[in-house]
Amino acid sequence: MKYEISVTGMKCQNCAKSIENGLKSIDGLLNCDIDVKNGTVTVELNQGGENLDKIKSTISDLGFDVA
Repeated sequence: MKYEISVTGMKCQNCAKSIENGLKSIDGLLNCDIDVKNGTVTVELNQGGENLDKIKSTISDLGFDVA
């Protein structure tokens, strides 16, 4: 399943790389696409949405605001 998450505070590709690296270790994450310009993180999970809260929490812990 794919989910699009609105994220504020991303200003550059270094921000995107930080989020990407932070999400790599989450079980069930198949793909992650980060669009700095539009302020979105699109994730694809292989186990429904059970890890969506963990993804949002990880992004928030990195210092970004998740809508």
